[in-house]
Amino acid sequence: MADEFDADVLVVGAGFAGLGAARALQRAGKSVVVVEATGVVGGRARRGRLEGLEFAAGAEYVHGAAGEVLDLLKRAKVDVETRAWPATYWLGRERRHFDADGAPAELRAAHDAFDAIEDDHAAHESLLQYFVRKGVKSRCLDVADAVYANDYGESASELGAAEVAHEQKHWTGGEDYFVLRNGTLADAAAELARGLDVRL
Repeated sequence: MADEFDADVLVVGAGFAGLGAARALQRAGKSVVVVEATGVVGGRARRGRLEGLEFAAGAEYVHGAAGEVLDLLKRAKVDVETRAWPATYWLGRERRHFDADGAPAELRAAHDAFDAIEDDHAAHESLLQYFVRKGVKSRCLDVADAVYANDYGESASELGAAEVAHEQKHWTGGEDYFVLRNGTLADAAAELARGLDVRL
């Protein structure tokens, strides 16, 4: 199939993984064509439109040591605000927003439970079971469920506490979050795609 595109390598998918692979192959001296079925680059990081309003869909935050992504955002002229984790909380059912400093004690207690997970989880318990055992209140469980659905693609009831403890033990990405002010990760994807042969 690569012969049909006159390239050494055909990469399927123009999300960050496909574009990153294409860049690495290009740096290694290979000719590359990237094909994408959806008509846009970025994979899950894209813009959506609903009732005339444009919004960012997919990934919402860049966190950890995200040097390459931050470089792409800078080249795309996207303003990035650095925040320490946790910076804010949103209790959706209550429609209440808190800065970390003004958050209720029960939200801080949920963070304390998370910080203790490495030493205190049981072998076969889910993250939800762990939080319930630690006394995390139901309104905080909603926040945790949303966070883990975003970070892991699974709810807290489907995610093992041992897996989260393992990641926490080996996490080297830092605790900062980078909030994008005048753009989205779709802009970083477009920058990553610049100069590649991408066929939409």
